[in-house]
Amino acid sequence: MPRSPWTTGLSSETRGWIALSDDAACVELSATMPQKYVDAFFKFYVDGTFDQSIVYPTVQEIGGRPPRSFRAWAEAHAAAFV
Repeated sequence: MPRSPWTTGLSSETRGWIALSDDAACVELSATMPQKYVDAFFKFYVDGTFDQSIVYPTVQEIGGRPPRSFRAWAEAHAAAFV
């Protein structure tokens, strides 16, 4: 059977999670991403102090109309998903 380039070779069995301490998680994350992203991760998920929920006027500026909710978009395009 041909294998997709995304195939990992792992079985389809459910695998468990291994909990890491914050220090161990920091070491793991720091090995694969810049420190500013590691810091942001911990500020958001551990400290609960990092907030990027600022709303920008980009949709209005580019699209010329106010943004709408996902619900409004989904209702307007529901027929495309039937």
